[in-house]
Amino acid sequence: MNLPSGFNNTGVVCWFNSLLQSLISCEHFYNHFKDNQDSIENQSHTYNELCTLVNKITKSEDIRPMSVLILKGMLKDYEIKKQKLDIAFGQQSPRDGLMCLLEAANNKELDASFNHVYEVTLICNETKKILSKKRDNGTIINAFDEESLIQKGLENFLLSHQCQLETDFVPDPKEYKDYEHKEGYTYKRTYNLRRIPDITIISLNRYYTDGKQHRPRNPNINLPDEMNFPFIRGGNLTYKKVATCEHSGGLNGGHWISRATREDKTYVFNDMSVVPYEGLKTLPSTYLTFYVKA
Repeated sequence: MNLPSGFNNTGVVCWFNSLLQSLISCEHFYNHFKDNQDSIENQSHTYNELCTLVNKITKSEDIRPMSVLILKGMLKDYEIKKQKLDIAFGQQSPRDGLMCLLEAANNKELDASFNHVYEVTLICNETKKILSKKRDNGTIINAFDEESLIQKGLENFLLSHQCQLETDFVPDPKEYKDYEHKEGYTYKRTYNLRRIPDITIISLNRYYTDGKQHRPRNPNINLPDEMNFPFIRGGNLTYKKVATCEHSGGLNGGHWISRATREDKTYVFNDMSVVPYEGLKTLPSTYLTFYVKA
């Protein structure tokens, strides 16, 4: 990859600029668009603009206006769907922006790079029988509360992550057609992680509340440069940290930048400004951290 370049900030788009710089550092994201330059027919405006961005980077062409062009593509795609793009109100966020970007791009192969796969199990509390078991995609971004993250560590938290709904959960007959509901019976549903995607994004709350006011989060959290998940038959699945989105300022304003790697070198991307930087240590300003499968 050639020397990095920044994006224009034509008016409160620093949050999107920081997101794009982080995504460009994710090899799976970059290569997806690099490898699909000839198959953009019938794709969304957003998808085509992302292909153009990667093509320009590959050819060392000017990418400064591309973040705004991609945002315009997203607006066109949402207009076609007759949906409202609710990311331009209050404090804009790269996290919300990524959700909207993937929805507007509308490409299953691209989605698969971000989606965790869960085994969803429906269990009857009275009989203890498993009534249904199926796979489901979900969780593009992992959000952690501080205590769990500090106590368990990142890998253990991801591996043990599951969500169990209330024990009086009543299944929707449209979703679960193969079971017979009995009067007085209650159910629970669990989600067990079965696959971690090529790109794993960790979200740390920039602020948290104690019920009275918002306070900065624990500054002692430092996400590792690598994550290692053991295979059942030996060996490890390794993920490496490649980028972060950083926020400075308060809840109702502020500024976004990215620290991201290019060819094993780290830079700070502050809209048009790009300067070398050492490492990706978790800072009090760190909001999103991007890991890729090594």
